Amino acid sequence: MLNDSATATAALTDEERKAIHEQLERLLSNSHFKQSRRFPSFLRFVIDQTLQGHTDLLKERTLGIEIFGREADYDTASDPIVRVTATEIRKRIAQYYQEPGHETELRVSLPAGSYIPQFHWPQAAKETSHTEIVVASPPPVSAEPLELEAIPDLTRRPSRRVRPFGLTRITPSVVAGLRLLGCNNPVATGPELKACPTPPRRPRPTSRSPTWA
Repeated sequence: MLNDSATATAALTDEERKAIHEQLERLLSNSHFKQSRRFPSFLRFVIDQTLQGHTDLLKERTLGIEIFGREADYDTASDPIVRVTATEIRKRIAQYYQEPGHETELRVSLPAGSYIPQFHWPQAAKETSHTEIVVASPPPVSAEPLELEAIPDLTRRPSRRVRPFGLTRITPSVVAGLRLLGCNNPVATGPELKACPTPPRRPRPTSRSPTWA
């Protein structure tokens, strides 16, 4: 049985040779080949010669003579018909196997730089597994109303702290002056605040005119 690697033609069974011929006909009946005369002739010749064990004949000059009727001494450098045809066949074979429906078919390839075809048996198509996907259901919604936590309004600017009326900033100079007046703790409140003595009141000048003796 054919495997994934290139199989030596000497080891091919009759059943495998039949499978190769059937695959060749599938290729040639495809739209990539059937509208051309040159491509089917080339591919059929190299496959037949390979199955017959004549791979030593698959040289550029021999192919040019046998397939395209060139003279025995034709210049292969100036007449690249064999190379151009092989390149086009490789592209069309690749297009054929890229189409859907050919995944399980026998693969025929023409390696770059060679005119000897290779045959590959594809791997068995894997069965498509149908995995059941279970989607977790969301928890049931309670019928009771939810208590929403108050969200602070971040758009409002914080108000400035208002200093109570009459409260002034006590500076060190004010503290020193109060201590001179007898206030032990000028910044304390309540019972700790010692009453500061009231400075004596200066007499007001009278408006009476002086009496002259």
